[in-house]
Amino acid sequence: YGSNTWDAPIIVATLGMITLVTFRRIDWPKLGVLAAATALATTVAIVPFAMRYVSPAGGVDSPESGILNEVPGIGYIANSIGYVAWNRSTTAELLTHWGGQLLLIAVLLGAIAWRAELWNKKSSRYLGAGFALLLIVAILTDTPALAIFGGPAAVFLYLAFLQETNPPQRVISAFLGVALVVLVAIEYVYIRDPFGDRMNTVFKFSFQVWALLAISLAAAIPAVICRICSVRGSIQTGMVLVAASISLILMSFYSPVSAYRWSDGFEQWRGLDGTQRVRSSHPGEGAAINWLRDNRQDVEVILEAAGCGYGTESGLPHSRVSMATGLPTVIGWVGHQHQWRRGQPERLEEIGDRIEHVRSMYEEPSDSGELFQRYGVTHVYVGTHEVQGYERCESGGPYDIPDGSVLEQLGWEIAFERGPVIIFGLPGSDSRN
Repeated sequence: YGSNTWDAPIIVATLGMITLVTFRRIDWPKLGVLAAATALATTVAIVPFAMRYVSPAGGVDSPESGILNEVPGIGYIANSIGYVAWNRSTTAELLTHWGGQLLLIAVLLGAIAWRAELWNKKSSRYLGAGFALLLIVAILTDTPALAIFGGPAAVFLYLAFLQETNPPQRVISAFLGVALVVLVAIEYVYIRDPFGDRMNTVFKFSFQVWALLAISLAAAIPAVICRICSVRGSIQTGMVLVAASISLILMSFYSPVSAYRWSDGFEQWRGLDGTQRVRSSHPGEGAAINWLRDNRQDVEVILEAAGCGYGTESGLPHSRVSMATGLPTVIGWVGHQHQWRRGQPERLEEIGDRIEHVRSMYEEPSDSGELFQRYGVTHVYVGTHEVQGYERCESGGPYDIPDGSVLEQLGWEIAFERGPVIIFGLPGSDSRN
């Protein structure tokens, strides 16, 4: 919860399911003690984080008033969880993202049904009736995910609680059941955030589903194949192996195709070094960033142009200096600051002030001595973004920066100069270039 609050619901649901399905006969006193111990340990662990954490949940489309808002706890949930009233994911979109895993799930379900002869069990009638009901609801609500994921989810949850299933199989079934239920749930509800849509809900929860499916399918498919080999003939085993192999081969196309498209047909190098492009397209900027890295012990706060978000201008990302060096700056990506500070009204108001303070320190350094001291600025970065500004970001430059001699007259010294980049430092800095 302290690392990523988005993980908490899935972790709680998964642990709860595993706890339930691994009890052959539920010993309620023992289960109660286990639940209480877990809750106590968890609470103690998260208290230091929770005492200072202010949730940004409750987006721009949250209801401002209503009787639910007056009920403690319920009001928070009502403002944090919204109903997906717009168009849901289409069948094509779902198959594009989850087609490979669905093929493996189909192989797994087929093998399990074949081995356990589920069609001969009375419970299979209820599963069939339940799937038919899901299909009807999916058509009426225009939610293909309910039919695509809901049916398999019901089977796996049934297997998780089936007494004939051994504990490892129960755990794997619980993993798969939780994962598929989540994929259905995010088609109906979303977490209200500053964006007012379900983008983050789909992204964050789907990311966790990928992990659950990777773990469970990697464990289940080989086990099922081995079991079939021991009890069935070579023809049945071959069919399962062929189906699983086709699924894996089709999924493996993603990596080379994605790499080819991402690199414009392998014409452009794409690696893990995010600063390589800066060094190649803007040698002066790259050299300045390297210098700041090498002399970071002398830099407390770097002043650079405020940025907006993920965009780039002139081939340089916003807030590129603090991003590439890890050095604190007065204000970075304004968009992210609005997200992180959503539950802190006083911090939200401070964002606009900091944007104007950065402008003042660049354009009127003679009158901004108090601001330099307030933010602890020890170095001033004057480069491409500060001089040229942005086309699509009003928060940053261009700044009407006076001649560098003005800063020098105020006691600042040129600590680094290369191409279009000049870095001014406070007197007494040991590093000069």
